[in-house]
Amino acid sequence: MTNSMRWGLTSVTALGLIVAGSAFVGCSSSSSGGTTTPDDTGSDDSATDSVVQPDTSGDTVTPDMGADVPDTNPGPAVPDRKVTIVHVSPDAGAQLFCFGAGAANTLGKALIIGKPDATAPTDASKYTGFAYGSVAPISIPMDGLISKAEVDALSSLTVYAFPIGATNPLTATAHDAAAMLTACTAKFNAFKSDAGIDTSKFISFSGAKLAAGTSTVLYAEGCTSPGATLAGCAGKPFSLGYKQFDLSTPTFAGDSGTSPKVSFHFMHASPFPGATGVAPSWQNVDVYLLPMSKPVAGTDAGPDGDTGAVASTATGAPQLIATNVQYGDFVGVQVPVAAGDAGTDASDSGTVSNPPQPFISPANTSDVSSYLVLMPHGVTFCAPGTSGCVATPLPLDPWLSGYKAAFAAGGYPPVGFVDATHQMIVLSGSPSDDATNPVKYGLNLAWANVSKP
Repeated sequence: MTNSMRWGLTSVTALGLIVAGSAFVGCSSSSSGGTTTPDDTGSDDSATDSVVQPDTSGDTVTPDMGADVPDTNPGPAVPDRKVTIVHVSPDAGAQLFCFGAGAANTLGKALIIGKPDATAPTDASKYTGFAYGSVAPISIPMDGLISKAEVDALSSLTVYAFPIGATNPLTATAHDAAAMLTACTAKFNAFKSDAGIDTSKFISFSGAKLAAGTSTVLYAEGCTSPGATLAGCAGKPFSLGYKQFDLSTPTFAGDSGTSPKVSFHFMHASPFPGATGVAPSWQNVDVYLLPMSKPVAGTDAGPDGDTGAVASTATGAPQLIATNVQYGDFVGVQVPVAAGDAGTDASDSGTVSNPPQPFISPANTSDVSSYLVLMPHGVTFCAPGTSGCVATPLPLDPWLSGYKAAFAAGGYPPVGFVDATHQMIVLSGSPSDDATNPVKYGLNLAWANVSKP
């Protein structure tokens, strides 16, 4: 990275605080894993004992923005691109990450990124690893982190990102840029051998991909012990990757002009194969969003026994957001075309569109009361819980509420059924009551607003 790039105390502090503003809800499913859910006939959706439900005892991390970060840039930076970090490897444990840039297979500058300690958010030596299900949005350029000129300078460099485990190698309380580079370089050099460099251990891509107007996801998924201890992990080793989102606006057929319209992206990161008597397979599925109204608690305790409660009901038809997806699939990303394909050159610059899917939120819809529904591919949608219906309904709450609160507290773009936004849902884990799964790694629905800043 250029010598002028200020990746020292100020910039590391800023990035650490941004990551502190990321929300993650490490909840897991703890109820029975049946297939019934509120139908669209007005039945009360409070009876959730037969729905795949999360354990809401998990903590929701709300942002602690800590002390003010001095602005050392010559003018206010206006973010014009976004990077979202997603950690959905179920058995990798918490992970700190190194981010750096330099010439091919070298690091010139590097940062260690993790979740800051709430009591000392500017102390890099107290950073801890991101837990499973973590999502961290970073909009750049940003004052105190990296200026626009510095971001643009990445175009001639290679960007690297890789996990370094849960142990923080830093000992000094100050943000020591030299110590970070030393620690990251030592890890990076361990990837090299006489046979070359093990590219499975890190993400690398041209810094030119982080151009203005782009939105990129960097992710860790898969299993560190594939097939050994985790049901469904065979053939799905731990891996790192990146995708760039297709931020085109889909066609919203039948739009009334007044309802919120959302462009949905979907990441399938669950290896769950399904289990007899628990749920159908989560592979090769069609994914729907079922919009529901918010239930109303009753207050009328009159002699007729009617409490005045209003059950949650469907506010509209289910809407398809992903078709025939399985583990590792993305919806709403740009897909590089292999070199040699018609119309491409020797690079991966040729792309095909894998567009986001349109969703129109009907009147009186509550996003936190709504459901994600998995259906075997090609099977006509049926109301979950009805006789013969093979479907898995997943309530969007409490994950969505947790992300809403955390992002709002940190001043980040909102998530949910927000008009004119690009939203990503990440499905990972499985019902933790699956008796055939010896490791309980829990259902997780991660959210992010991936619209460009």
